Amino acid sequence: ADFDCPAVANAVNPSQWGYYQGPIPNPNIGWQPIAPGRTVTAVINATAPNPGSDLSTVYDKVCDVDIVGGEMCGKFVDTVGAMRQHMRSAHPGSIANGTRSNPSVAEQAAGRNALKAWVLSGG
Repeated sequence: ADFDCPAVANAVNPSQWGYYQGPIPNPNIGWQPIAPGRTVTAVINATAPNPGSDLSTVYDKVCDVDIVGGEMCGKFVDTVGAMRQHMRSAHPGSIANGTRSNPSVAEQAAGRNALKAWVLSGG
C-alpha cells in the first residue's frame, strides 16, 4: 500500500532538488582538470566547462553517473559527502557542487517516492 499511491505514481526524477537515481547525465564527459587518481575538490569541480547535473541529498547510495550509453558507474558509497567526492574524482564535472544542508521534509518525501517509483518500474 505504501507504494500504491498517487505520490509514488506521479514522482519525478530529477526533481527541483536534482537526481535521486540514474542514469545521471554527465555534461562534461572527458573533462579531466587534474591528473587521474587525484581528488577533484569542489573548487576545481566548479571550473567544469558545462554546469553539472544536480544530485539530491536523497539518493540510492549507488553512483548512477551515466558513463556510456546508459551504463552507470555502479560504485556503492555510504554517505552523501563520500558520493559527491567519488563523483567529482571519478567523473569530473558530472555533478554540480551541492549544499551541505540536510534535506527538507519535502525533499525527503519526494526522494522516497521517486525511489519507490524506480523500484516499481524495475529499476
